[in-house]
Amino acid sequence: MSQTRKPLPLPKRPPELEPLTKYDDRRLQYLEEHSPDLYTEYYPCGELYQCCLDVQNIAETRFRNMMKQFESNHPPPNRNANDLAWAAHMGMLKRSAEEIIYSELICE
Repeated sequence: MSQTRKPLPLPKRPPELEPLTKYDDRRLQYLEEHSPDLYTEYYPCGELYQCCLDVQNIAETRFRNMMKQFESNHPPPNRNANDLAWAAHMGMLKRSAEEIIYSELICE
């Protein structure tokens, strides 16, 4: 009978640290589920949140830069003329950027 691994409880965060956002929360989940050795290595020495916050900062900067680049390469339709087309286009650009960030930063 195989034993399921019980996840380690998250360490208490120092109050001066920023709250987890989408990217660092995903990184934390990824480490816990797919890299338990790395997760347990970071956990006891207190580097787990710092690692996740580093990923958050890099991901948010990369996301902003990618969105600017995507918008310049694939300009959205006029928002005033067609709100739905603009929203669909921007949503597609956002999903593309997030997919790249997820594969390059979160799952590395």
